[in-house]
Amino acid sequence: MEPLARALPTCNQLALVDLDSNALGDEAATLIAEALPSCATLRELSLGDNEISSAGCHMLAAALCYCPTLRCLRLDANEIGDDGGTYLAGALMQCNLEELYILDCGLGVVSEWGGALRAFAKVITTKSNRIKLKKLDVSENGCVGIPALQVACKEKAVELTAEFTVASI
Repeated sequence: MEPLARALPTCNQLALVDLDSNALGDEAATLIAEALPSCATLRELSLGDNEISSAGCHMLAAALCYCPTLRCLRLDANEIGDDGGTYLAGALMQCNLEELYILDCGLGVVSEWGGALRAFAKVITTKSNRIKLKKLDVSENGCVGIPALQVACKEKAVELTAEFTVASI
């Protein structure tokens, strides 16, 4: 993974990186996060199903503000949980993401306050809001915090997808 992370910044025409289903883990997520500030043309990063936890998500979220061209992030099927989701929600205030896909990531499962889903709702409706988010997909996660998120997204015209199977409710 290190050679790829070192090569990313040198690819001056690179718009999409799709590394789905490679069991990369947190160490690789950290390497990618460290490379993001030098990826001047990257518009979409897809890291679905890569065994990334809240720790790796924290590193990626912290790097988002240093990659101003990134518009779409896909982290589907990683166990980032409410902690990782909360890191991403906070990062939305400082980055240019327009689309965020966090399906089946263990969000909104067990939490008195709704964890990440309520954090997203709060960030989306913040009065000093400068977020660029247009599309958010939180399908196949838990339901805690969904009502607040639905209201926030409707109020700010963010397209929300929150589909659930019976087993996830």
